[in-house]
Amino acid sequence: MRRHLVVFLATVAVWIGLIIWGSRPFADITKPATIDFKSFEPDARLIFRRVPNHERDALKLSVLKVTPPPCVGIFGDHTARFATASSFGLQPFNGFFNFSFGTLTLPEVRDILRYAANSASLPKVVIVQIESPRIHSGTLLVKHRTPLPWQVLSQAEHGWWDPSVISNAFNYAILYIRNRIDWAQVLSSLSLSRSGGDHIILRPDQCRRPELHFATSNPSFWQRALPETLRSRIVRDALTTAQAACSEGDLSGIGGDGSLVDLPKRDPANLHSWPTTGLQPEDAQRIASTLTDIHRAVSSAGSELVLLAAPVFSPEHDVPLNAVLTRALAMLDSKISVYDRRLGKEANSLDFFYDDDEHPNAKFYAAIGEELARLNPTYRACLASYPDRNGRPGLQVAN
Repeated sequence: MRRHLVVFLATVAVWIGLIIWGSRPFADITKPATIDFKSFEPDARLIFRRVPNHERDALKLSVLKVTPPPCVGIFGDHTARFATASSFGLQPFNGFFNFSFGTLTLPEVRDILRYAANSASLPKVVIVQIESPRIHSGTLLVKHRTPLPWQVLSQAEHGWWDPSVISNAFNYAILYIRNRIDWAQVLSSLSLSRSGGDHIILRPDQCRRPELHFATSNPSFWQRALPETLRSRIVRDALTTAQAACSEGDLSGIGGDGSLVDLPKRDPANLHSWPTTGLQPEDAQRIASTLTDIHRAVSSAGSELVLLAAPVFSPEHDVPLNAVLTRALAMLDSKISVYDRRLGKEANSLDFFYDDDEHPNAKFYAAIGEELARLNPTYRACLASYPDRNGRPGLQVAN
């Protein structure tokens, strides 16, 4: 009996250790960003080659420590990834930054905004994109799904003790270990990043002679310890990665405004058979409570919240899933700005989507930007302070 207890406790200890170790890519959220998105030249991007998804997420979260923060920021999951600074008529980074990533759920966006509000790092205008309940049957509006830094998890309703938080953290630890022990990336892991992969920033016109900019301006312990010959070999390896991206024409990555750049388009567009049911009627109260918490956190930091209910392309909209979110939005305080685009023209035309029926494109966000410019004084102030370098017409600041 005692032996079984010892084995059980040892197993639990190993699990906890894996969770902690697996969270290491996010452990430095309290430190400055490792990628200086603010310094990106026009059309430059952090290319995706050999940079795991969880590292891309960590890089975006690290921007929350940059001061002063961008004037406007959008938060949400992958459905917001094509929201660009130019579509909102703003400068990249200083004017606008896209904080969205991965499979963030609505409760997780709340936790991130609570953390950012407590750290005095919120943009003046916070746009929260609410994923359509048609995606994943609405579960992402009510549950945790994404492993996040412990500083963010502490903002959750039940903190670390939420079963879904513990489960996701453990799964993330396994994912991290699997990516970590990719022997083709070990040298790069030691020198160039925390979790494997080269951080290469370039512009398309640099493909004939790529210029490499690595993640850390201050050398790490490993960078200082490696012999010069080995460091040179790692640089050559990174150069090969950049040249491969150029030769294959895949320069997709994260731009200076946090949006996705040059992601190859699928032709024909990828269309889904969207579910009609999933959420329960009582979930409307849970969603409204989460949105109210978000408003409270943003307002306490002196920022302004804009809720954007995003559409999916679908021939049918009058379905139970949409009805639940509609009831939730109706429960909110009238002072909260809500832009509900689930049932408008955007949901009835693929012209407002990138290459499928769930990711709105720059045209969609430009229309939102124009409406904000007319109705939101704080947004107009951001336009006046950080106008788009390209001078995009249609977003004139009202006198």
